[in-house]
Amino acid sequence: MQSLDRLSRRDVEAVYSGHGPPLKGLGEFIDNYRGLYADRRKALLDLLSRGRYTTMDLVKHLFDNLPIEEVFLGVTEVLGHLEILEREGLVEAEERGGLLLYTTVDDG
Repeated sequence: MQSLDRLSRRDVEAVYSGHGPPLKGLGEFIDNYRGLYADRRKALLDLLSRGRYTTMDLVKHLFDNLPIEEVFLGVTEVLGHLEILEREGLVEAEERGGLLLYTTVDDG
């Protein structure tokens, strides 16, 4: 998010990513991405507040019917969110039977 903050302060006419046409309207794109990030974060926290889940459980809940060639992308996105949520002290992982199970941290 810090990188997005730095980018959003720049006066950029177009971004050439190598994946499709040039991106115009960087500020709008960043605002949209932040909204999607916040939605995904909320969805993860809502799920994790109801129990313990493996990474793959969370991928299945968040990305229903994900094509097999995109599963790795789903896993890396979920792991990225979990890493940030753990760092913020909102989520914890517990190892059980060789699996990492994630849940929200009990404030009580």
